[in-house]
Amino acid sequence: MGEVKMRLLVFSLILAMAGFVPLCADASAINGTVWTSTVYGSGTGQSSDLTNGGAVMGSLTSSNALATFTLGTINLYAGSGTPPTYQQFLSGSTSGGNPNNLQNQSSGKDIEVNGSEVNVWSAPLQTSSSIASIFQFTGEAYFSKNFSFTADDGFDLYLNGVLQNSTNVVSSTPMSPTARDFTITNAGVYSFTINYAAWNGTPEELELTAGTMTPVAEPSTLVFMGAGILALGLVLRRRLGDSAARAGS
Repeated sequence: MGEVKMRLLVFSLILAMAGFVPLCADASAINGTVWTSTVYGSGTGQSSDLTNGGAVMGSLTSSNALATFTLGTINLYAGSGTPPTYQQFLSGSTSGGNPNNLQNQSSGKDIEVNGSEVNVWSAPLQTSSSIASIFQFTGEAYFSKNFSFTADDGFDLYLNGVLQNSTNVVSSTPMSPTARDFTITNAGVYSFTINYAAWNGTPEELELTAGTMTPVAEPSTLVFMGAGILALGLVLRRRLGDSAARAGS
C-alpha cells in the first residue's frame, strides 16, 4: 500500500511541475488594458495629458475599460489607410511581426461602429480627431541601459513609478511615428507602465525599436510558485523517509 501511495504522490508532483511551466509563461507576459476616450486630443475640452492620474488617465477605470489582454512584446503597428481591428493591431499581424503576440484576451465589450454594436476585438481601431484609443501596459521587465521606442501621438513611460518620458503631440493631421531614446543609469529589472494614445487616424505605432525589454515574472509570483514547489518537495521527502523507516523495521 505504501508503494502505491508513493507512486500517486510522485505523479501529483509531476502534474504540479507540468502546470508550473505555462504559469511562468503567463506571469512574464505584458498586461494590457484598452479604452476609448473623447478626452484625449487638441479640441475644446480635450487634453493631451497621459500622465497617471492626469486629465485622460484619471477619467479611465477598470469598469469602463473595453477589454484586458496580455502581450508577449510591445509590437503594435498600423500603416496608413483603413485601421486594423483591435485584435490585428495588438497581435502584430499588421506589421509582419509575430501573429501570436496577443497571447490572451478577455471577451471584451461591444462598441458602436457606424450605428451597429460590434465586439471590440472585431471592431476597427478607433482613432480620429474626436475619439482616441487609449492603451495601458504594465508588468516587470529587464531593460538594457539604452533602448528606444518608436511611437506616434501620446506616449508616457514609467519605470519603478518614475516618469521617464511624456511626449504627446496632437497634430491637426496624422503624424509620423518618431523615435524616443532612453538611457537609464543601470540595466536591470524594473516595474513599468506605458500609456499610449492612438489618435487622429493612421498610421499608429508603438514598438521597441532598439535595445532590450524582456518581460519577467513579477517577484511576488515567483515567491508564490517557489513556495509551492518547496512545500511539495518537503512532503515528498517526508513520505520517502517514512517509507524507508517502515521498510527497515
